[in-house]
Amino acid sequence: VKEQKAKYDEALAKGPKIPPGKEVDMGMIVRLVHGDSVISDSKADGSLVNASQKFKSWVRKIYFDE
Repeated sequence: VKEQKAKYDEALAKGPKIPPGKEVDMGMIVRLVHGDSVISDSKADGSLVNASQKFKSWVRKIYFDE
């Protein structure tokens, strides 16, 4: 357990391997859907970041805007 805790502490101190907000190619297409409707698509929108932004905008519009 001590060895695993040391590895955990070391990894935590180094921080994430991929900085927050940096685009990552995971070799897959992510589609964010609502029922039968595709709200955003990482391939069609150019990236996962763009698809996520589009989905966040949709959620705000549908659930939080008047």
